[in-house]
Amino acid sequence: MRLLPAALTATALALFSALPAHAIDMKIVTVSSTGEVMQGVIHARMNMTSTFDLASSDGKTTCTGDTNGKGQGTLKCSDGRSYPLAIKGYGRFQGAYVAQYGKESVAIGWGKKAKKDSLAKMLP
Repeated sequence: MRLLPAALTATALALFSALPAHAIDMKIVTVSSTGEVMQGVIHARMNMTSTFDLASSDGKTTCTGDTNGKGQGTLKCSDGRSYPLAIKGYGRFQGAYVAQYGKESVAIGWGKKAKKDSLAKMLP
């Protein structure tokens, strides 16, 4: 096995450490059975965890959240709501699913699937 020269190794480490903490940003849209629409961004990290920020269309409510490498996490909103997350299809660049929170259904889409009209049609 041949070792890399120290200067090359140091350069590679410096370049790697200069990478952003997240690997990609993706659009996210949610549509609830109550009519609330939220839009935002998922900040996916290289270690498969993510954070995200959402805002209601009227700007009155904001939500932030994070997930572990399995798509499990929590969403907390400025109006006091808090939801547990278990994202179906986690780790893909696009996807959509419907989650149930009590009597409220929420269609969630990200990447190319983050389209309000398509998500609204998914609701029961």
